[in-house]
Amino acid sequence: MSGRKSTAKEQEPGLASQGVGIELVVLLHGYWGTLNDWQNFEKHLAANCSKPIHILKIKGNGGRKTKDGVRKGAERAFQEVCNFLDCSAGKETLTTEEETKASKAMHPIFSSISLIGHSLGGIYARYLAMLLDNGNVFSRVKPNMFITLATPHLGIRRQQAKAMVHNKAVIQGIKLYGSRTARQLALTDKSHLLHQMVGDKFLDALKKFNRRITYSNVKNDFLVYYSTAAIRSSNPYRKSSSAMLERSSTHPSITQWSLDNVFRRLDLSSFESSHSVNENEKYGATEKKTDICAAKKQRNNDPLMRESEKVVASSSFGFRFDPKKERLREMLQKLDSLGWERYDVLFHNTLLAHEQIITKKSAFRGKDVAIHCASLLSSENLNHSTPASSETASAVEFKAYPGTESQVMHQSILRSCETN
Repeated sequence: MSGRKSTAKEQEPGLASQGVGIELVVLLHGYWGTLNDWQNFEKHLAANCSKPIHILKIKGNGGRKTKDGVRKGAERAFQEVCNFLDCSAGKETLTTEEETKASKAMHPIFSSISLIGHSLGGIYARYLAMLLDNGNVFSRVKPNMFITLATPHLGIRRQQAKAMVHNKAVIQGIKLYGSRTARQLALTDKSHLLHQMVGDKFLDALKKFNRRITYSNVKNDFLVYYSTAAIRSSNPYRKSSSAMLERSSTHPSITQWSLDNVFRRLDLSSFESSHSVNENEKYGATEKKTDICAAKKQRNNDPLMRESEKVVASSSFGFRFDPKKERLREMLQKLDSLGWERYDVLFHNTLLAHEQIITKKSAFRGKDVAIHCASLLSSENLNHSTPASSETASAVEFKAYPGTESQVMHQSILRSCETN
């Protein structure tokens, strides 16, 4: 069976009879992935989580099966989770008789569920969350953490002007030879699946999780670039000061800046609602200079925005060179409105950051990412999502999560923004 128990508490005799709730942690690997991709991540996650969890690695999406589209992959994952929990929402049993008996014996003690997806697995996880919600699974197990690592939430299209030639070449190749999944990630599929996945039923499912978390590679990830993984309109680390690139002493693969600014929302949607951009011409050609100055002034006067945050002031200005910019901006705005904790991962001197973020090989650095993830699973389950309203920013007090350097953070960091 592709599940694994962890922590000493879980192994105590009589745990099930005592009614102690266990959290089911579902791992979903990426494109052309296998169960072995999670081998090291699973080991570090299990060893460092201080509460009882049971890890279930989705095994139905291995290899070529990742080519047949996000929906089918998510449906296979849904079947596995339902069979494991013995949910009535499941259909045909895909597990062996022995596994089915084991899941029936275990499912009464599961109290919550968390989803963790790497790369394409994070997109699977978003679709899976909707299926679990529609299948009333969340009425039996409470959704807790939704975590993605190097996931192309906004697709695989690069947004810089110099990347447009690259985009055209890659997208044309995908149109001619790419799989259904590749076309969906490139936003060239006829159904516009990624755009559909910011619809109400998908967002409502994600809202039910206590916390939504992204881990994103700052650089050296040549498959999933930073802004699509972090659900941001820009990479604040580009051309930034060296101070921003300092890594945590506790978690040496994670930047200290992201730990200190984990809830920060860099896209000022409130500015977007009162300033329009002429979409028919290149950025800057017809825009009023006063609008640009107003954006810069608002950023500089905002106590939440620092000098080192060299970001686009509004998501209205993002993806300005991409012919799919309207869809991309809507995807960005709607996903960002949910409220995310963003942890930024930095690996130097490597071309394999996409694999290192989950320690795919034992020799890879990055096990501290799994350890940090375990600390989040072990922490207090509070929902810190940013409400989508027009109220002014308010001071919020909350406990620092494991991995931050301070004991208590008192910051006015949750900014209520107008969203579409």
